[in-house]
Amino acid sequence: MIGTGVFTSMCFQTGSIHSGFALLFIWILGGVAALAGSLVYSELATRFPRSGGEYNLLSEIYHPSIGFISGWISITVGFAAPVAFNSMILGEYLHHIYPSIQPLKVGVAVVIIISIIHSVSVKFGAQFQNIFTILKLILIVLLIGGGFYASSNEHYPIIANSAAWKDIFSKPYAVSLVFVSYAFSGWNAASYFASDIENPRRNIPRAMIFGTLIVLCLYVLLNYTFLQHIPFDQIGKMDANGPVNPDTGLLAAINIFGPTWGKLYGILFSLALVASISSMIFAGPRVTQVMGEDYEFFKFAALKNKNGAPYVATLVQMTIALLLMLTSSYESILAYIGFTLSLMTLLTVFGIFRVRMKNKEENAAYKTWLYPVTPIIFIVLSLWMIHFTIVSKPFISLIGFVTALSGIAFYYFSPKSNIESKEKV
Repeated sequence: MIGTGVFTSMCFQTGSIHSGFALLFIWILGGVAALAGSLVYSELATRFPRSGGEYNLLSEIYHPSIGFISGWISITVGFAAPVAFNSMILGEYLHHIYPSIQPLKVGVAVVIIISIIHSVSVKFGAQFQNIFTILKLILIVLLIGGGFYASSNEHYPIIANSAAWKDIFSKPYAVSLVFVSYAFSGWNAASYFASDIENPRRNIPRAMIFGTLIVLCLYVLLNYTFLQHIPFDQIGKMDANGPVNPDTGLLAAINIFGPTWGKLYGILFSLALVASISSMIFAGPRVTQVMGEDYEFFKFAALKNKNGAPYVATLVQMTIALLLMLTSSYESILAYIGFTLSLMTLLTVFGIFRVRMKNKEENAAYKTWLYPVTPIIFIVLSLWMIHFTIVSKPFISLIGFVTALSGIAFYYFSPKSNIESKEKV
């Protein structure tokens, strides 16, 4: 879950939200939504324990065509776009430390190298992932600890006054929740590996619920650190291309540890961002692989090498990520990711009502805590965010809808192999 989103989202928020309380509260709100989603997904994933995430769940809950659309989104944007975005930010981190470095070239090189690693061997890719994830967590804890230890000018006082509540109920606040939801994306990751998890009925809920709670705490503490140690003229500085300083983590490190140690932290953290890119490059092809098992059109994506790596699906995802990096800006990619993925998670969470109605007598291994309040919280927050995104960013919203609908054409023209029985039901 922990990627570049938490280190870049705030620079897009401060232009329209000026209350420290509102800026911190949006991370609590995003965490509550992610936790509500993880509680619902835990029940759905234990009822239908097959890899593929929304592709599998929506196919089981509604119809294979709906699952196909979700899988199509995963192939085209769900994983490739975060890979592109994280790689671009990694390049920017290094560029701000060493201006001679060209960010785009760094990002492209990282995508290619990590894709090759994961297309060669599952075991080696997992070891690579674990090392960089541990490094990332250590650096985050150090930044939070340094923030509490260092003196602060309290650039954004945390005060719940009338101005703060005005910000919270504004249109830009709902749009900002899109960026926060992207930062929390990954709370449902265990459902993408359900077939590979030992004792899924017990371990999927543990992974999603406890993982989300831990990340929620880290995100709130991290953003509190940003608000206390980064002046508005740095974090909110904009030009024609968007935020001048998208690398919020680097700004905080320099202000907390000083220029020399702050830059060293930035170098180490740029390496740690590799973990976020690696996780997406590892997870995405698993959806494509499962679709390849069900549909003749994607059969090529189900191919694995002797080490168990879905190398074809990994290289396809790499190509899409590189195209996005060469043609899109930070903000457009981020808004596109948040909006499009929100459509699928909203539909999946709504499916819990359909599942409960169809299986009233079934004693599920795990049941959603505080049902039906929990899914309603997620649905309301998602609809609020989606509505204002459509109003504020109609073109990006239209592209998101077109991406989803284009999957229908591929579904009806792709020969099916393993889903005939589901369609008849």
